[in-house]
Amino acid sequence: MSSALQWIPALLATVFFALSTVSGRRNVRALGSAAANFWRQAFAVLLLGIYAHIWGQGFHGASLGWFLLSGFIGFGMGDVAIYLALPRLGARVTALMTQCLAVPLGVVLAWAWHGTRPSGSDALGGGLILFGVVVALSPSGPVARPEGLVTTGGILCGIIAAVGQAGGQVVAKHGFQLAQARHTPADPGTVTYQRIFPGVAVALLWFLWDRWRQTQISPGTAAPDYRRAAPWIALNTLAGPTLGVACYQWATKLTDTALVLSLTAMTPLVVIPLAYLIDGDKPTWRGVVGGFIAVGGVWVLTAGHRAA
Repeated sequence: MSSALQWIPALLATVFFALSTVSGRRNVRALGSAAANFWRQAFAVLLLGIYAHIWGQGFHGASLGWFLLSGFIGFGMGDVAIYLALPRLGARVTALMTQCLAVPLGVVLAWAWHGTRPSGSDALGGGLILFGVVVALSPSGPVARPEGLVTTGGILCGIIAAVGQAGGQVVAKHGFQLAQARHTPADPGTVTYQRIFPGVAVALLWFLWDRWRQTQISPGTAAPDYRRAAPWIALNTLAGPTLGVACYQWATKLTDTALVLSLTAMTPLVVIPLAYLIDGDKPTWRGVVGGFIAVGGVWVLTAGHRAA
């Protein structure tokens, strides 16, 4: 595949992730964090399972264990943190923290795993990313927004989400390398199916615990309006854990991890107009400037890796 075409899967993943973030915010409003996360993954398992067991490898493959571990870290720990961050940070800041902070964290994890020392561009890029995130998180005026209010708990969830994103990506890349070394197939659709299974198990446990907790606190609480949320659940399912992650794994298989991370780190910038059009979330100037600084830091950090 030509170098130009190698960009396509990562760019598609960027658009899908942005749509997933905004639609996920709508689902959280309608259903709550636990239910929104569970139903998107549950429907995604059905869609991906049809593909994987008919045209893919199902639960076979030399890297099955690595992909399951990657899914537990990314879909399990990471997605729970994302859906806890969405009502606390809003779609724009959640995407910014998840996608941009994942890049320097990925560099650190790769250093710890493979012993690859960070370069000067790594340090400069990481500093720019952190500065951009701080600018985006800082208040732009004396009056706080009623929705997407930045809280300490939300920031912690955003950091955990970024760790899940980075850790899942590093482990998945190792799985692809192992499959290639053993000359066994590992197509993106099957890999996404294998990765989402541990995630949906974690999501189910969280969903059941949340339902039990609600019945204990408020026994007469009305059931969520699933009919009204159905279109957003469908969009969230297709854009996030199905097409979005499949394109992400496709990009990971075809090209360097640094390039994939640098392109998908533009997700927060794509979220800005989508959040405004779909959710009425008007961005602050600090949020926009911080987003551009953080994405610029990603490109600085990955420049050396792309040239290598």
